[in-house]
Amino acid sequence: MSKLQDSVNSLFHSFSNNRQQSIEEMWRDAYNVFNRIVDSSKSGKKGEGENWRSDAFLGTTRQKIVAAAAILTDTMLQGGRINYFLETSAIAKEALEEADFPEDFYEDNKEKMTALIDTQLGWAGADLQLRKGILSGALYGDAYARLILDEHTKTYFRQIQDTVLAEAPDALRFELQKDIMTYPKWEHLSIWDCFTDLEDKNPRTNLGFFHRSFTRKAELKKLLRINDEGVIPKNLKKVLESSDTDSIDSSTTTSPKYDSINTTLHNLRTLDFYGRVKSGELKSFLTHHLPTMLDSFDFPEDGEDEIEAHLLLAGTGNEIVRVSAVDEALGRPIFWTPWEDDTEDAVKSTGVADNCMNTQHLLNSTFRALIDNQVLSGNALLGVKEEHLMEKIDEITPGKKIRLSPECPDVRQALQNFQIQDVSPGLIQVFGVIGQMLEEDSNIPRVQQGIEASREETAFSMSQRLEKSGKYFGQVVRNYDDGFIEQMIQYIYHYNMLDPEVTVGKGDYEVQALGFSSFQDKVTRLNGLRQFFEIALSHPELFEKLKLESLFREFARMLDLDPEQVTYSEDEIAQQKQQEAVEMQAAMEDAQLDKEAKEATTSRDKALAAESLSRTQKMAEDTKMDQLKTIDELTNKQEQTQ
Repeated sequence: MSKLQDSVNSLFHSFSNNRQQSIEEMWRDAYNVFNRIVDSSKSGKKGEGENWRSDAFLGTTRQKIVAAAAILTDTMLQGGRINYFLETSAIAKEALEEADFPEDFYEDNKEKMTALIDTQLGWAGADLQLRKGILSGALYGDAYARLILDEHTKTYFRQIQDTVLAEAPDALRFELQKDIMTYPKWEHLSIWDCFTDLEDKNPRTNLGFFHRSFTRKAELKKLLRINDEGVIPKNLKKVLESSDTDSIDSSTTTSPKYDSINTTLHNLRTLDFYGRVKSGELKSFLTHHLPTMLDSFDFPEDGEDEIEAHLLLAGTGNEIVRVSAVDEALGRPIFWTPWEDDTEDAVKSTGVADNCMNTQHLLNSTFRALIDNQVLSGNALLGVKEEHLMEKIDEITPGKKIRLSPECPDVRQALQNFQIQDVSPGLIQVFGVIGQMLEEDSNIPRVQQGIEASREETAFSMSQRLEKSGKYFGQVVRNYDDGFIEQMIQYIYHYNMLDPEVTVGKGDYEVQALGFSSFQDKVTRLNGLRQFFEIALSHPELFEKLKLESLFREFARMLDLDPEQVTYSEDEIAQQKQQEAVEMQAAMEDAQLDKEAKEATTSRDKALAAESLSRTQKMAEDTKMDQLKTIDELTNKQEQTQ
């Protein structure tokens, strides 16, 4: 093994060990919370509530991450195009002015260069790669990408010249043509496959950067068939021969997707290294393996000095199978951006998941406690004195027959049920407080997710929350502008300028990313609409002239809300009014029936009362007549006796 290979291997393992110790656990937590995977080691006390405790996992943080990625994607990819602008450099403008050229001399060239870059971005599917990078930043806090040289094959049909005859149009024939064009292709990199210097995280200028990939033996064999002077056939054949017996290196952490794959077909590891190596070690290595490549490097006289190189390592032993120089004009084709601005003493960038992590755990714990309490309080628990039973019982089911001991006089002496106290109202209050905390921690209000704001929240507080969120996203957009868009478009532009096959659109330009400008325009317009509403509300004579529905729908679009989802359509309003009319008519009919029923009841009661009074009066008169008759009979008897 050469000194160069030893040095690069040592550097890789240092990067890997530092990553494992410092940030991989936080990446794993972010992955779990995004995919709602319960980590039993962090979900409660060890052994507590095993086999019955709820493992519910709320998707609140996932919703925040998806909403943040959607907002940023909408800003960075307006109209499906990456927002950038080519501006004639100040030096070129000065030279044109001195030569008395018109100011718009380069305008046509700029348009052609912009069109070429847009075409190359389209070939690469750069919009998809950028969306992946945005989601990676929101989830893990970091996003990586690189530009690799790829070939695009353009196919078309061309007329065969010998068949183009005016007198015989039926003779016209076509032949298939293929044009192969080499271009820099945008490629998103998974953070799990990126290993770099955590003391200086910028992969374009730091000590070095490794990109790991897993491939198949057949894919690596292709290097033997291409005419690449940087390939070392001897080392490559050695890797291919030993790949069937070598086991996969388990010293480095792989992507979580491999945890769920039992048998992988891509088990040959390669490492792309871009970075600085000792010039003496590289020179010695090339002298023994690739002497024809010595002229590709500008070696300093002092062999201890460092020099930029691109190495491809393969197999578990990290054998160097390819060497090439890094273009001084272009630099390393590796790009990185943090989601939030880093502090100098941080080894890991902060993403949306990091901001929500602790609060998400609190939210899950409270929700699980709420569910567990409902399970306990909603089901009767049974106390049993087994000495009064003829057989052991584990649970009660409807219709179950329980045999009591003959000595047990009453079933209540053998079985007693009781309930756990329902404490859900208190837990619900705590749950609401934690939910509000998550709103603050994430910097992404519910209204930006398309969710209705809390009824208790005032318009002013919502406005303040949206303003704070706007500043937060403005910072994130600027990071992606500076770390990805400007640097990657500039790399592609420089490549086209240095490519002799590109003959159009050339000029001295400066690349300006427009993501932040687009976002600022949107925020400015949103604030303008808000102020417009406030002025109109304070002047009733103006408010009456406003087309409120159109303004409200525009306001909703500025908040990234679908107006169709938050406003009723004409048909829905008509149906709602019709339903209200039907309900009102039914209510009036019910009220009329109730009134008539009450009146009928009152009339019936009055009739019954009158009838009762009549009977009472008749009974009183009959009693009086009976009394008078009795008195007359007694009087007659006394007279006869005398």
